[in-house]
Amino acid sequence: MTKIVISTNEIRAWFQAALDSIELKRGTELELPNAFYWSVGSSEAFELSENPELTLGDIGDDVLDIRQDILEPIEERSEYIWHMLDHLKGILLALAALEHPNYIRQSSTDGKV
Repeated sequence: MTKIVISTNEIRAWFQAALDSIELKRGTELELPNAFYWSVGSSEAFELSENPELTLGDIGDDVLDIRQDILEPIEERSEYIWHMLDHLKGILLALAALEHPNYIRQSSTDGKV
């Protein structure tokens, strides 16, 4: 397997460019749907010899967990960064869905759309 080498500065620039575009279009405060979504665990996502188990992600849970994780000291947070990244994956998926031309609004977990 070949590897792709990227720097954290490059990834940071990608995220900054995406957020700049979203901010230009939607402003600095975003309304995400409080909805469930399909998810594949990060530990299973690259194991192609078996079908991964689909689970339900929850945008509300993602936001709450990230807000809690960010309060931890960086040394502790670094021990389970996969957890924060899994929740960020849900937020990024919600943002991508909102921007996608074929996005279909879903029922939210609180009954609002």
